Amino acid sequence: MKPQTIITNLFQLLQAKKYDEVAKLYTVDAKFTDGIFMLEDAENIRKMWNYLGVIFTELTIKIVSVTETENGAIVTWESFYNLRGNKIHNKLKSEFVLINGRIDSQTDSFSFYRIARQTSGAKGVLFGWLPSVKKTIQSRMLIGFEQYNNSVFD
Repeated sequence: MKPQTIITNLFQLLQAKKYDEVAKLYTVDAKFTDGIFMLEDAENIRKMWNYLGVIFTELTIKIVSVTETENGAIVTWESFYNLRGNKIHNKLKSEFVLINGRIDSQTDSFSFYRIARQTSGAKGVLFGWLPSVKKTIQSRMLIGFEQYNNSVFD
């Protein structure tokens, strides 16, 4: 399967909230990394997408570009969703490593400052660039993820 097809399938399944199908796109030992999560297997990646699907309502995804690489793809994309009553427009870059038609590694990057500005208004504009704000966002997301997993999957 071509990288473009795999990436398109991933984002279509995420929008449709079909997380069991999303997990099948990843290798069993897949790795996912972004500014918040560092996950080491397809099952935890599925749980992460499931959690994000609960807290990010009305998710839509727009693929801006897909550049195939020797062993995968680099994707520029945008997500639009509601988070606690705030409309969020995130711009991301993802690097995918593919093995035998499945995602073995996904590394996402995005601007914490952009998110802080959209979720926290004037405080986000003034302080969203601070490392302490990034750390607070990371902590809250990870605590929420752990609590969600304990209540839903245990």
